[in-house]
This record gives sequence, structure tokens and C-alpha cells, in this order.
Amino acid sequence: MYLPQVNAATQPSFLQQAVHLDMASHQLTVLGQVNKQFVVSPDIDALLDTIARKAEDADKAMDIT
Repeated sequence: MYLPQVNAATQPSFLQQAVHLDMASHQLTVLGQVNKQFVVSPDIDALLDTIARKAEDADKAMDIT
């Protein structure tokens, strides 16, 4: 099971707002003020382990001896 690492980010000293830009209808919608920020990072070791396991499984599936 893969769980990313989530850490609190440095909080800005200025106002930030989240928005949605709809390119098809050329509309901008303000979703609201951003109160907290977080940094989400992939767990590189877990991702590499998953890739290695899948490669091993593929090798075993190709082995017909």
C-alpha cells in the first residue's frame, strides 16, 4: 500500500485564494481563501519497491522452464 508523505508547509504572510479556471466557458470561479498549506511528497522507496516487485513478477510470468 502506497501512502505519500504529508508535511505542513511554511505558511505565507499574505492572502492566497484558490480558484477554478474553466477554459471552455472562459470563466474564473473563486473557491475561497487558502488557510493552510501542505507539501505532499511521494515515498520514493515504496515506489521503487513496487516497481521492482512488478518487474520480478513479470520475469516469473515469462519464465516457462
